[in-house]
Amino acid sequence: MNETQAPNSQQVLPTEPALTEEVKPSAMDIILEKQRQKALDFEAENRYLFLRNILNGVFILLAILAMLGIAFFKSNSLGSTISYSIGIVAVLVKFAEVILRMPMFKDGSFLKMMRKPSQHK
Repeated sequence: MNETQAPNSQQVLPTEPALTEEVKPSAMDIILEKQRQKALDFEAENRYLFLRNILNGVFILLAILAMLGIAFFKSNSLGSTISYSIGIVAVLVKFAEVILRMPMFKDGSFLKMMRKPSQHK
């Protein structure tokens, strides 16, 4: 047979083992992938940790101040009204902290949606 003729049906062409066989990852590759995924999950979960800690501290201080004011002032005085107002502000601060714990903020999808609202219809 010369080079211009096509191979007959009995002749088998060599195949590459990398294309026909499934390459299985080693145990070390699996461990490294799990560690990488765990690090990404930890980073996403704790992205707002510092801000959440600050908001929790502000909430605690405002709540203590409000409770002391409510206990100290008479029920119909200006001090009592201010104490209840401080308590409401403390609850609003806590709402802000809780929003940062929601999953839509952990992965950043809400922030992306807020930046480009026309693409999320």
